[in-house]
Amino acid sequence: MRDWANADIARAGLVDPHLSSVDLAVIAAMHPWLWTQVAVHPAAFPQLLEWLAVRGVVVSRKPTPCVRPEGRSATGSPSHAVLPEMPPTPRTRRRKWTVVIMVVVIVVMIALADLGVVCALMG
Repeated sequence: MRDWANADIARAGLVDPHLSSVDLAVIAAMHPWLWTQVAVHPAAFPQLLEWLAVRGVVVSRKPTPCVRPEGRSATGSPSHAVLPEMPPTPRTRRRKWTVVIMVVVIVVMIALADLGVVCALMG
């Protein structure tokens, strides 16, 4: 496997029409600026195209069949390729912390309310 983290190697890999669908998905996850080239690559499978479309890439072509690398089913779609997760953006990190803080506040409020009920019953 090549070092897809290197942008020059990833860009050069996109020229290879026999690039595996898994490698293509890894390149897409590591290099958002190459998404347009990934979308038109012959090995781009439907799930990858949907993943790109969710992220705002306009996919205007139908996937074309290509030479089947290992791991592809008879239909041409990857049989077990999994898209790597994108690293969280500052916005999603902020949203995650907001949710965590809200949950903690709610749990504390419930605990205090229960404590008040217990004190009222005991007192």
